[in-house]
Amino acid sequence: MSMDWKEHDRRSGGDSADSGKSGVSPTLIAVIVVAVLILVFILQNTSKATVHFLFFDFTAGKWFALLVAVLLGVLLDRAFLWWWRRRKAESGKG
Repeated sequence: MSMDWKEHDRRSGGDSADSGKSGVSPTLIAVIVVAVLILVFILQNTSKATVHFLFFDFTAGKWFALLVAVLLGVLLDRAFLWWWRRRKAESGKG
């Protein structure tokens, strides 16, 4: 009785030496590297900075202020892409 390689991987869990998969995934390695870089960034930027925004003044760590700026940029990007796709979809209905 023969079985194809997909059936063999499914039965063995894909961990056999001949399945072509071994070790840690590249995605996990990338996540670990990014996490370490974030930790180094935070530890190197622990000093405080005064942040002025509209009518608010507050003191925060530099890393926190940069994190908030990046998150606001990501939100702005997502909102723009949502608007752009919606606009394109509406113009295509015409």
